[in-house]
Amino acid sequence: PDGFAIWYSTIRGYIVMKPNTFPTDQAKVFCMLSYLDPKSRAGGWGMLKRDEYLDTQWPAYADFQNLIKAEFQEPMVKEKAMNALETIRQGSQTIDEHNTKFRMLCIKAGAISTEVEPFLIAAYRRSIITPIRQKIEAMARASRPKTVDAWMTYASEFDND
Repeated sequence: PDGFAIWYSTIRGYIVMKPNTFPTDQAKVFCMLSYLDPKSRAGGWGMLKRDEYLDTQWPAYADFQNLIKAEFQEPMVKEKAMNALETIRQGSQTIDEHNTKFRMLCIKAGAISTEVEPFLIAAYRRSIITPIRQKIEAMARASRPKTVDAWMTYASEFDND
């Protein structure tokens, strides 16, 4: 589907919020197949899968999720997001707008562990406008931010001064 991530998140949320309506893996898979646009490539794929499952056996819901993601999810999402983190710049956006975009890229890149924190801090430092970066770097060494979240907090505070 166009906007696969949005469609997938929406349909998964619908299924999770209605456990009595979708108590089995078969019901969950059938629901996902039913909400594919019949006029799209995904709808055609879905009809073939539905016919296949009616003739054989319905897959486990987790297996079907992996199958549909492999079929329709944009390839290399994490790699593209990591590259975007290296090139993103605040420009004329407010720092809060920029922080939101930066965080979204971190989520897409799967960059949420402490192992990538030095990379994220360096990428964030490069991405914000010079006056804000200079204010943060001018702080006493002991109070300088040590995480990207702390950098974002200080940047927001300095931008809203």
